[in-house]
Amino acid sequence: MALLKEFSLRDVLLELREASVELSQCGLVNSAKWAAEQACSLADTVDMPVDAQPLPRHDVAFWKDWDKYSMAKTYFDLKEFRRAAHFLRQCQSSKARFLRLYSLYLGGEKTKEVPVFSQTSTSKAVNAELNKIRDELTQLESSSQLDGYCCYLFAIVLDQLSLSQEAIPYLVKAVTQCPMLWAAWHKLAVLLPSVSAVSDYQLPSHWMVQFFTIDLHKEKQSDQLQSICSALQADVPELVSNPFVNTAMAMAYYDQRDFAHCSAIFNEVRQADPCRLDFVDTYSNMLYVNGMDGELSRLAHHCVMIDRYRPETCFVIANYYSIRGDHTKAISYFQRSLKLDSGFLSSWTLLGHEYMEVKNVSGAIECYHTATTLNPRDYRAWYGLGQTYEVLSVPRYALYYFAKAQQLKPNDARMLQAVGESYSACQQKDYAKKCFLRAVDLSKGDGPNAVYQLAKLHQDLGEVEDAALRFVQVVEEQESGSQSYMETDVLDAVSFLAEYFLKKCSYEKASEYSQRCLMFDETREQGRFFLKEIADRRKSEQFGVSPMSAFDKVQPGDGALST
Repeated sequence: MALLKEFSLRDVLLELREASVELSQCGLVNSAKWAAEQACSLADTVDMPVDAQPLPRHDVAFWKDWDKYSMAKTYFDLKEFRRAAHFLRQCQSSKARFLRLYSLYLGGEKTKEVPVFSQTSTSKAVNAELNKIRDELTQLESSSQLDGYCCYLFAIVLDQLSLSQEAIPYLVKAVTQCPMLWAAWHKLAVLLPSVSAVSDYQLPSHWMVQFFTIDLHKEKQSDQLQSICSALQADVPELVSNPFVNTAMAMAYYDQRDFAHCSAIFNEVRQADPCRLDFVDTYSNMLYVNGMDGELSRLAHHCVMIDRYRPETCFVIANYYSIRGDHTKAISYFQRSLKLDSGFLSSWTLLGHEYMEVKNVSGAIECYHTATTLNPRDYRAWYGLGQTYEVLSVPRYALYYFAKAQQLKPNDARMLQAVGESYSACQQKDYAKKCFLRAVDLSKGDGPNAVYQLAKLHQDLGEVEDAALRFVQVVEEQESGSQSYMETDVLDAVSFLAEYFLKKCSYEKASEYSQRCLMFDETREQGRFFLKEIADRRKSEQFGVSPMSAFDKVQPGDGALST
């Protein structure tokens, strides 16, 4: 892989400046914005000569088309795409030709028939210009006139026609011919099935490959993303304040559930650029998970002041209503974000969550399925499908979807625990035990872990000694605060342990856990019974008598003594 540190930062900055101009002229505004942001982050750290300015590189054909191109570009900027395409139809230069075809594509996107949005509507609108553009691009390819920009557009059209794998080679051609075309790099990161799949293609030896690697690992939610970003900033200190790298690192910390580092980086990025709304949806998710409703409210108001019609803004507002328990309004704002951008993946997933909150199971299932169609590597949507079928008491379906999520996040204890619970519901106890054991090893104390589930499984299998060890772990972790368990879990643990140690004639331990039983209404009577039994046994042993009570005839956890 070509490393950025091997290139002169002066040359890198000059390429970025030229690319921002070139991409802007082609109407690829998001790519132009990306190049300009990278250039701006380097400009203060790289000593550039005053005369090192980006120069437009145009051929004779383009200057012949200049007047029509200039007029059409103004129409394009005003989003009059079909009008721009009309005035470019006689132009012969490659840049004007791309702008015409791209205008046709965007015009089709703007006017395509969008179905009425309903709670469960996931039907996909169709761009009527796709086949026309594809035919023209095919003719250009046959006559060897398909440049890098048109290769990118060809890939976009093929992807829209559900030919994603056929689109990948065109994206590789696009980045080979035009290494600064960020849109092609990003689309390639989205369409590649996995991080390892990149080795099947020959990428150019260009420093942009390193930025692509970060984007690829971010799109695939790779566990290596944070280390890759850190290594790049260590090699090139000038990128320490780079918004692209820092945002990717923040998302890596978010996936690792390291919310302290995630919040710190997001706050730094927002302080440097207060009006930035990119990836603010992930930041709002972090605030939601941590129950920071006040901060989430301030973020929502801030986003509305910047641009109330951005999908990210609607997403943040939806999260705010969700944390307040107003799920109807949350659904409304998630739908608004999808009207603004039907491909906004996070909204589809969280809209599914909201439908589950209002018991609209069919709506939730369709939302999750749409999310997995948009991005098959979105483990959250697969996990949501598993939870949905778990609620429907269809454990085998739940197992399938939880297993899909676990394959994408193999080191996530929550995924393993969910798979283990489904195996247990399917009466496959041995598989469940393996999942719970692995989940316990991976748990970091930042969410529900499988210790209690493992203890219950040991109890069901009659492995009393192992069950006791795990229940002791539950009580100790709850008291130390290293883990938070439901009250019912702790009740089961202290009740089992009081009975277990009484059976073992370990009266000190039995008395300790019996006292804990007295702390809860549900087990108070049981605790009193155990304490009375302990007192009776100790009294009998003083006189050399070993009484045989009903207690000795049952195994711990049988419930024979429960009141």
